[in-house]
Amino acid sequence: MERIQLNKKNFLEVCNLYYQTYLPLKQFVNKENFMSICNSYSLTSGIFFPFPIYLSYEKENTYLKNKLTIKLMYKSKKICTFKIFELYKFSNEEKKKIGISLFNTNSLKHPGYNLFYKKEKFFISGKILKFNKKIMNEINFSYPKLVKKNLKNLKKIAGFHTRNIPHRGHEWIHKLGIKKCGSVLIQPIIGSYRKGEYTENSILKGNLALVRKKNSLEKNKKKKYFFSFINIVPKYSGPREALIHALIRKNYGCTHFLIGRDHAGISNFYSKYASQKKVKFYEKKLGIKVLKFNSPRICSLCKKISNNNCCSKKKINNMKDINGTKIRKLLIQKRKVPEYLIDKDYFKNVKIIK
Repeated sequence: MERIQLNKKNFLEVCNLYYQTYLPLKQFVNKENFMSICNSYSLTSGIFFPFPIYLSYEKENTYLKNKLTIKLMYKSKKICTFKIFELYKFSNEEKKKIGISLFNTNSLKHPGYNLFYKKEKFFISGKILKFNKKIMNEINFSYPKLVKKNLKNLKKIAGFHTRNIPHRGHEWIHKLGIKKCGSVLIQPIIGSYRKGEYTENSILKGNLALVRKKNSLEKNKKKKYFFSFINIVPKYSGPREALIHALIRKNYGCTHFLIGRDHAGISNFYSKYASQKKVKFYEKKLGIKVLKFNSPRICSLCKKISNNNCCSKKKINNMKDINGTKIRKLLIQKRKVPEYLIDKDYFKNVKIIK
């Protein structure tokens, strides 16, 4: 049986598709559905879906053909057997148009588009047949059905997305979620990080430490903070990816989704609240309520967090952004991080990718 070795990105996509992270999508898209999603945010069947989930490889394999059953491998270990429905590719001109649709750019400075344009050359649609569950020992993974089952008794719960260890601005957002819904699922994204970002374990340990500490402080011991995570490679596609993130939170059992400034964005490729507007526009089709908010900031006078002015209604310059990048730099330099920016319990033994 023919074998294909997958990189981590594609391996994670197989795992998430198999464990229904991407419902209502159940298999990798063919070319027709890929373009339908780009053009109309839906499959050819008319079912809403905002971002194509595809299986790709870089070097052409002349042995592959339609209707062939192959083995998908990761680190020389079997992931699953896979029934090929269609093999396809895009011309450079097609890729440029897709870039505008999915990433709002065809600039190779955008990491998501750069990967798609340069490395992802050949595509396969098909169905996962026999999945090797032992392969899950290779990664950290939260199973949607299990998390959803654990949350089923909650009438409302807000999903919170992050790529970082928690700081005071995040805590303000968590409180907003609890105020609106009574509980919050803190669910960081792990899977792939770039130089200067926190390691996977740092993000998991930091957010889990917050959940445990906050729940321990509840007077009636009723849990309001819950923890899970998603393991997918970031696409940095701003509004399009924000829609996928909302859909994923629905599949994990959330009734609401918190979304603020520059969600899933990178650099200045998207306007400040573009993702928030897009998700709100498709709220009914997503089937999850959107909790939108202006970015929380810190008062330079009293050090309190707010998304409005604090000590002076006339002087707006007393409110400063809570800069996660600045916090990372302080940690890299092993300098003291002010307690008003981040709780010391959340960055114990923190590591940053060099």
